[in-house]
Amino acid sequence: MHILLKANLAEAESVMIFASDEVQQSSLADGQTLLIATTIEDYSKKTNKPIYTIAEINDEIHIPSFIHGGIDEFVTPTHTSARLIAKSGSYKGVSEVFRQLASSNYGSDIFTIQPHRNWRTYKDAFTDLYEKGATLISIDNELNVTEKTEEILRKESKLLIVCKEETYEKIKSYIAQ
Repeated sequence: MHILLKANLAEAESVMIFASDEVQQSSLADGQTLLIATTIEDYSKKTNKPIYTIAEINDEIHIPSFIHGGIDEFVTPTHTSARLIAKSGSYKGVSEVFRQLASSNYGSDIFTIQPHRNWRTYKDAFTDLYEKGATLISIDNELNVTEKTEEILRKESKLLIVCKEETYEKIKSYIAQ
């Protein structure tokens, strides 16, 4: 815990924990990551200070343990890379799309927004964002937005959009009105 406090955990809004490169066995590396992550979650609860925790894990089989520990998000780089390579074989160019989304060197980027007060359904959000120059790709981490067009949008939902920075700034101002 001393190391985490030295890293200024008390002021953190989010924490990213990367799996150790020095631990060769994936179960042991994930166990070490889980121990760090649950220590952070415990600190968050004891101090009543929300900290968004993102953990890199080596094996998806360990995800239930991380969920049980209250970890907010997981990254599985080995499996993600392998799936991306496999998809690239079937869908030519898909890796370039992901590379552009992950890079800051291109015109569009990924942003998170809250719903506008006038959006009642997923379709309302999708249509309005499209008209403003943004593409809605997920709501609350669900990618099937087009299948849920008539579903009611919750005020606390998190919408993931792709657009240019200038467009994002305009949308952010629009939502704040």
